[in-house]
Amino acid sequence: MKNVNPDTEFEFEPRELYNVSAHWSKDILFFEDEIRFFKNTLILYGNLDMPAIVPLKRRELDTRIAELQVKIDAIKEKIPTFLDYLATRMGNPDNGTCISLVEKFSVLDERIKTLFNSVKETRAQLFVYIELQLTNHNNYDRIISA
Repeated sequence: MKNVNPDTEFEFEPRELYNVSAHWSKDILFFEDEIRFFKNTLILYGNLDMPAIVPLKRRELDTRIAELQVKIDAIKEKIPTFLDYLATRMGNPDNGTCISLVEKFSVLDERIKTLFNSVKETRAQLFVYIELQLTNHNNYDRIISA
């Protein structure tokens, strides 16, 4: 009869998941910085002294930024809980990787990826909006000064 060596894959997989998950906190800090940038940009360029050219677009941006903030806060709360749960599974082969662990990881990972894409889309929309504001502001100044 052969002695079977324990499968060390299950011991290292939670560690790998932990390392990946630990970077999520840095992602959240990046998202929070982006939100601050969006808000500051809108303060600087979104309210030029001129008639409202695209007020609907501004409201959409404000709403989208507020929604992103809510999503960031929700994910931010879940990361430490998941890391604590994952830490209890590291180094203990009996507590190794299980389906619920992988499912929890996948759900959070997918939410963060979706959030990243949303932040990227919002940034693009913000730049289009600001460009339109600046273009129209310059045209408005030319009309007034003529």
